[in-house]
This record gives sequence, C-alpha cells and structure tokens, in this order.
Amino acid sequence: MNRKRPARCLAVVVPLSAILALSAMHDAAAQATDAPGGAARPRAVRNLLGGSTPAFIGLARRVAGGTEAEKAEFARISLEEMGGAFHAEAERAFEDRPGPGKPGHEEKDPRRWAAATEGYASRLFGLSESVMAGAMVEVRIEQEGTVLLIVGDNTVIVSGPNIANPEILENRIIDRVCLDPSCDTLATATFDMSHTPAVGGRWSHTDTQSPVYATTNGLNFLFEDATNLPAKEAACSAIATELASIVNAIKNLLWQKQPVDWNAIAVRPDTADPATQVLRINPNGDFVKLALPQLVQMPYVLQSALPWVRSQVEGRYSQHYVQLPPGTFD
Repeated sequence: MNRKRPARCLAVVVPLSAILALSAMHDAAAQATDAPGGAARPRAVRNLLGGSTPAFIGLARRVAGGTEAEKAEFARISLEEMGGAFHAEAERAFEDRPGPGKPGHEEKDPRRWAAATEGYASRLFGLSESVMAGAMVEVRIEQEGTVLLIVGDNTVIVSGPNIANPEILENRIIDRVCLDPSCDTLATATFDMSHTPAVGGRWSHTDTQSPVYATTNGLNFLFEDATNLPAKEAACSAIATELASIVNAIKNLLWQKQPVDWNAIAVRPDTADPATQVLRINPNGDFVKLALPQLVQMPYVLQSALPWVRSQVEGRYSQHYVQLPPGTFD
C-alpha cells in the first residue's frame, strides 16, 4: 500500500570521491581566480557527476516504477555495493600510506583520505540497514543521468570511488539485482514505439522512371518495378517509422549524457524477447531495446541510413535514398 510521504527537507549524501574531487577543483580554481579559464569550472563539475550507463538507467527506471519491495531490494543492494567499494578504497589507502604528510602538506596524508572514506562506507552500510529495517525508499533518475536513492531523509547519488568508470560498480549491482536471464529486459534502456508517429509518404513514377516512395521525413525508397505497390508502401512506412524511433532513442540517450558512437551502431535480434530488437550504441556493448522488425532483417538499410539518422538527431533536414534489391516486398 502506498503511503503519502510528508514534505520535508532532504539531507543529500554525495559520494566522498565527488566531495574530495570537487574540493580539489575548488582549491585549484581559487588559485587561478583571475585566469581566463576560470569559467570552465562548471563543466568540470558536470563531468565529475556525469551520469550512469544506459543499462543501469534502464534498470533504475523500471525499479522506480515497480513495487515497494523491488525499490527496497534495489536500494539495499546498491548501498551494500557502494559501501563495499568505498571500504575497499579505504583499505587500499591505508596499505599504500607513505607515513605522515610533509610539514605544510598534512592535508595530502592518505590516512586522512582513508579515514574519511571508511566513514562514508560505514554511513552507506548504515543506510542499507535502515532499508532492511523498513525505511521508505524512492528511486529517481535525474536529468543529467544520475541515479538517486532516497532513504528516509537521506538522498544518495549512486556512485563508486571510480567516477570515471561507473560501469564497474553498476555492473555489480545489475548482476545482483538480475539473478535470472529475464532481468535482461530491466537492465536496458527500453523505448516505447507508440510514441513515434507512423511515417507516411507518396509515390512518384513515370513510364521512364522507376517507382520511388518518398516519405515525409526525407527518405526515398527506390524500386526496380511497380508490382505490389501497396505492400511496398506499407513496408517503406514501417522502415521509416523504425528509423524515426532510432532518432528519438538516440536523442534521449544524448540528452542523458550517454555515450553514442555512430561507427558502432548496429541492430541484432533480442534472444530474451522476440518482440523487440537490440540496438547497440557504442563499442562498450551498451544498447537499447526497440521494436525494429524490418531493420533487423535488412541491417544494410540501417547502415546506409546512419548519416540521415545523425542529421535528424542534430536537427538538420536531409534527403536519403535507399536502393532496395529487386523483389523486395513483392
């Protein structure tokens, strides 16, 4: 049963690595107050807290809309993994300590870092115990692509000590939350094709020109003959709609600050769900799930249309011509 949460002021628990890194950047910026590059500091902060992987965001989005038990389980596992990661970081710092800092540089003493890191790990383990004791949990995805856990009156950014490689922590969380293959559908960003309107178009052909089906969004499908035009028109409209859904999905990913490599984009069948297909978006293997039944059978169409897809994502109108083999859709 959902209970209405009273309005309150939330305490924000920011990852220790972010706090210390932000502090270091602040000190460096303070020493260069008059330097022309001083305005670049906000960009560094955005990079520092630069979002989760599409797989983790997809899982968090599904959990956020799930049951209270699912949210609690996700929060407990995330907090335990974060606590373990920071505890291991503290142990490494203790082992690597060279001794007291030099006079005037005591703040560089790794023992202080280790003690602070261990304290933060203990705080995370304590929040995990609060979840198990029944504390209310919320899961949120922020605009910049960070995942937040709200446990009681505390807000935690899901992040490990290695901010530059969020997948290290996030994959461990995914592996523990997703204990069976069916969870593969949770650990991906999934987009609803119903939000992409069907794309229409019109035919143009003469006695001396082969038929061309031109869609309203700049795609032109070239055919060798005019046989079975209704079936060809339906298929062309479906392909154009699938390409438009890819445009929308990539726009969404870029808005979330997720890495998209145009040279790595490819479509393949989804072995876990025949109703959807997998669109790989970068060499790291990150992917989204879309309904692409036409394109998965004709991957060459997607590859040839990628310049058009990119122009659409970037807000530039362009024409693209698709030459289909003889007999296609007859």
